[in-house]
Amino acid sequence: MTHTPGPWVVDEELGMVPGHPYAILVQAGEGRIIADICWSNNAEANAHLIAAAPELLTTLKALWNAVQAFASFPPDSPMRLDIEGLIAKAHSKKEVLA
Repeated sequence: MTHTPGPWVVDEELGMVPGHPYAILVQAGEGRIIADICWSNNAEANAHLIAAAPELLTTLKALWNAVQAFASFPPDSPMRLDIEGLIAKAHSKKEVLA
């Protein structure tokens, strides 16, 4: 399973969704809706965090590969478990595939 390719953007102009007058949209290319966030005190911040997800994942993977090129981490290292767990979570997998 793969996610919709980025970039994802917060649609500040088309945020009004029929039936959801206080919604913010996160969209991918060609107007594909990634998320429809109902308005709350932190809806805009949530929308921007969601929109940044593809770039955050790509950067995390690149940084992790770079770090591993210079250092070795045991399988039970908290840093390794955290980073690989986040990457797996983003891919909806329990284990990271190389």
